[in-house]
Amino acid sequence: MRGLEDKNPGFVDSCYSSVASKVLTTEACGLISNADKKTDCRTRVAVATKNPLTCSEIEGEGKRDCLSRVAVEILNSASESAEEKYNDIYDMLNGRGSHCENIESETSQDYLRNKCYLTVALKHNDPDMCRKITGMVGDSNDCITSIAYQSKDNNLCNEITSEFKKDYCTQSIILDMVKESQNIELCQNMGSVEKANNCYKEAAVRLGFSSACYKLPTGSEQKACISEVVKYNPL
Repeated sequence: MRGLEDKNPGFVDSCYSSVASKVLTTEACGLISNADKKTDCRTRVAVATKNPLTCSEIEGEGKRDCLSRVAVEILNSASESAEEKYNDIYDMLNGRGSHCENIESETSQDYLRNKCYLTVALKHNDPDMCRKITGMVGDSNDCITSIAYQSKDNNLCNEITSEFKKDYCTQSIILDMVKESQNIELCQNMGSVEKANNCYKEAAVRLGFSSACYKLPTGSEQKACISEVVKYNPL
């Protein structure tokens, strides 16, 4: 094969391209010496498999052309997920959530655009998409709360504008961490003594960590906490 490559590299490149088109993988494309033919080979495999990730092997403008051609192929297919795949490719070309901006800016369409941002946010665990939700503060808060839960990042809860929802978000995540780590000291991350004490009570009553009761400041509070533990966690 080495001698053939030296004598007729164009023929060998065409051979590698044919193999790639036959097996629908890009390994053979990587062996092509001509840069343009290598790009074309990878693009044809991406289009044939309707896989935009294959385009990531291409650099420069060729990558954008590859993604565009894959998008057209997907739209022309009968796949139920064609629209979702097209939106993913559109976002790869123009930035995450860009397809949501194409929804007309009218009052009747606000719900659809906000729902679009919410879907993208949850799919990618991206709080920046939550911040794009407009005119529906509650939905923006709920969006951030959902991502905080998914990522187990209680710091995200601080971006919630509702104090009640912020505290609930933080406490819920920390209690999950307490349950998983068996470490009640994590309640100290609640941000204040009062909130930490509420966390200790919840850890004792809801999770059965009776030792958390003794973190409370007074004997009467500790006694009341133990009574709650016995009430809701009978032997």
